[in-house]
Amino acid sequence: MNAPLTYDTLRYVVIAVSAATVLTGSYISWRHKTAGASLRSAGYLLLASLPLISTYLFGAPSPIQLVSYLMIFIASAISLIVSLYTSSYVKKYGTNSLQLLIDAFALSIIGVFVANYLLEFVLFWLLAEAIGFFVIVYDALIGRETRAWRAGLRYLAISMIPADVGLMTLLALAGLGRAVTVPMFNLGLDLSNQVIVTLVALGFMAKAAIAPLHFWLADAHSIAPAPGSALLSGVMVKMGVYALLALPYMANVLSSTYWIVLAVFGAITTIYGGLQALVQSDIKRILAYSTVSHTSEMAILIGLFLLSGNDVFFAAVIAYMVAHALYKAGLFMDSGFIEFHLHTRDINKLGFVSRIAPSETLAALLAVMSLIGIPPTMGFLAKLITLLALADNIMFGVVYIGALAVILAGMVLALGYGVRYLLVHLGSVENPETEKPGRIEHVMSEAVMAAAALGLILPLGLAPIIVSRLAMPVLYLVLGVTLMIVLVILAALNDILKRGRRHTPWLGGAAP
Repeated sequence: MNAPLTYDTLRYVVIAVSAATVLTGSYISWRHKTAGASLRSAGYLLLASLPLISTYLFGAPSPIQLVSYLMIFIASAISLIVSLYTSSYVKKYGTNSLQLLIDAFALSIIGVFVANYLLEFVLFWLLAEAIGFFVIVYDALIGRETRAWRAGLRYLAISMIPADVGLMTLLALAGLGRAVTVPMFNLGLDLSNQVIVTLVALGFMAKAAIAPLHFWLADAHSIAPAPGSALLSGVMVKMGVYALLALPYMANVLSSTYWIVLAVFGAITTIYGGLQALVQSDIKRILAYSTVSHTSEMAILIGLFLLSGNDVFFAAVIAYMVAHALYKAGLFMDSGFIEFHLHTRDINKLGFVSRIAPSETLAALLAVMSLIGIPPTMGFLAKLITLLALADNIMFGVVYIGALAVILAGMVLALGYGVRYLLVHLGSVENPETEKPGRIEHVMSEAVMAAAALGLILPLGLAPIIVSRLAMPVLYLVLGVTLMIVLVILAALNDILKRGRRHTPWLGGAAP
């Protein structure tokens, strides 16, 4: 008699087959580009389908499993897009080694979200950290940029070590036997000790780049190759946020110190990251500091969820994680597109990207719209749920009033640096001599558009999954109508960018 299929068996089969397929495609992609891309696509799509297959076979997930499922899907989708983007980006180096590194990095991160047992979670986490180090120092390894060593060592000391201490603390509390036999959300750990819970929280906050151990991120994300930055900011920092959200579900008793640490340090870094993003001249550092601000907002929302028990805060965290993963991966790929073709990341030397790559500008515009929170993007849905959660609890005390003030300040700052980043594409009608790139790599542009388009489409599918209290007909009306308006505007902008911005300005009278 055949043994019944279990969730663990399904996970292991999918992970093994997907990893083998992706890595094979990655290895052969330099000589057999089409076959390699096809294999990588098949592997990532199989991983992305794991949540759907699991739900069909084993029923609806628990709330924390829903977070795991959504992150598996989003991380797999982003990894596929970044992997295809990398196949063009590696022409910058003339070697396929980065392609292999990026795909291995992506698979290890996805493994963190797939993990069902604490030991699996720890092992995939450590693997992702180790490969992430080599991604960050890649330019130093090949002898191009020695500054990458400093960023990599800071990443080791500030991001890896504190997180690893937190993970080992959890392993010690659980015991090795239970860490491999009891699902991690059923462990029932005793986290009542304030010192232990603070130690674990600081470790996971370091991975999410939240104060006081946040300062590794700006150098690491800006110095890494663009595909690595897209994965670091798009999905790897979500490992930290996911761990912060999952920890209460691993515990039977959790000290109230936990939510206080999240709320206080999250508030500090939300403002700090936003202000830093406003004053940077390197476009990748603008995006890096904005990540610091956004992950800190997620930490605040997790803290408020634990304080209030309001599920709308939980939904806000999920929506924010998905939105940030999409628009930040897209924008880091956009920064790589700019650097690849124009050989600069200095915002003062840019402003004319729309003149040479109008479709890239449209993709960046969509991503910035989501960052700012303009409907009907995923960023809008995240901000809508966040404000609704705060409105529900604003009468319950000064904590919620303070959180509202901080998050509103973060939104205003996001508007400032979002528009500033967009000026890289649309800020100038000049035609400088440097505006003479070679052949445009359209695969890179299409990858940015794919990430941005997901942020435009997914709200329609995810809204009923992550939102339970909103009137769905009203929400769908808002999303549907604004989607139609945005598509019309984008079509008009596409025509303007392809025609108008290529013409020489003429002030009055008849053209000569």
